[in-house]
Amino acid sequence: MRRYEVFSDHIRNLPLLEGTTVQLGRGTFPVFSDRAGGTDTFIVRLRMAPLMTGTMVPDPAWVVLMIPLRWGREFRFNGVSARRHDMFMSSGPNGYTTLGEERDTLAVAVRRSCLQAACAALQGVLPQEIAFDDLHLALGPAAGPWLQRRVLSLLSRSPAPGSPSDVARLGSVMEADLISDLAFLLTERRFARRCIKPARLVAIEVVRTAIHAANADPMRPPSLADLCAATGVGQTWLYKSFMELVGVSPMKLIRHRRLLQAREMLLDRSRPEMSVKYAAMSMGFMESGRFANDYRALFGEYPSETLQLRSTGSLIPASPSGTRPGGEADQPQ
Repeated sequence: MRRYEVFSDHIRNLPLLEGTTVQLGRGTFPVFSDRAGGTDTFIVRLRMAPLMTGTMVPDPAWVVLMIPLRWGREFRFNGVSARRHDMFMSSGPNGYTTLGEERDTLAVAVRRSCLQAACAALQGVLPQEIAFDDLHLALGPAAGPWLQRRVLSLLSRSPAPGSPSDVARLGSVMEADLISDLAFLLTERRFARRCIKPARLVAIEVVRTAIHAANADPMRPPSLADLCAATGVGQTWLYKSFMELVGVSPMKLIRHRRLLQAREMLLDRSRPEMSVKYAAMSMGFMESGRFANDYRALFGEYPSETLQLRSTGSLIPASPSGTRPGGEADQPQ
């Protein structure tokens, strides 16, 4: 697996319109991932230790299937708590929001037209008659582990640490077989299917809009009234949406987001003149002492220590806990 100090490096070249993440719990930030892709599919295995939330908005031409492997305490997808052998599907325009710690997840992105064609062939209808919803599927103790092993076997072709490329190439036959398998699981009636409630999808839009409003001018963090005006909801609904999806208040999430953005600035090697003071002020932290203390409380290191990481680069081969030497990942039980 590869280590990424900056989350934007991890999602680069993925079929996403946008992706944001916020660290909520204390701990070292780096994410570890394996990636494999082809013309019509993309697979990512992601491991993160601290409690984190993220919102991803896929390209409309793609749908995303999330397969949680392991997690600590709780893993939520669009506010729904995962259970063993679950799979989630994101198809709507607002994307999806996740929350969890000590997480180990698989995400499979599939070109929408290809998945529609495969589902249509199984059901004997035209592809344009297939419409996807935001779904929560309980695959059960047989199909769930089978799918996990199936996807992990494709990732086993990932390049070894130190390879010039961090994306393994999936051949056309491998892609076609994977799409057929996923289409079968989506159309098989014996698996419990629950659509994500419309009210929860509205909450996703509220959270996403609030984060956009906060990012509009990082030097001037918005007030609660500003967020309500931007989202068009009252304080009660705003607070409820954040707690349901990410488990913290709006102001806490935005503050942690600004701390993470400051960290990304400190690690940006394209800015050789970067200083701790400049990064702090750019994110609206005017008291350097408080910024340093809040930063250390979240990331476990002072901003000046993060600044030194740039000399090592943001992409570092590593074998995190749970992987064998050589990057071979443990199979889920």
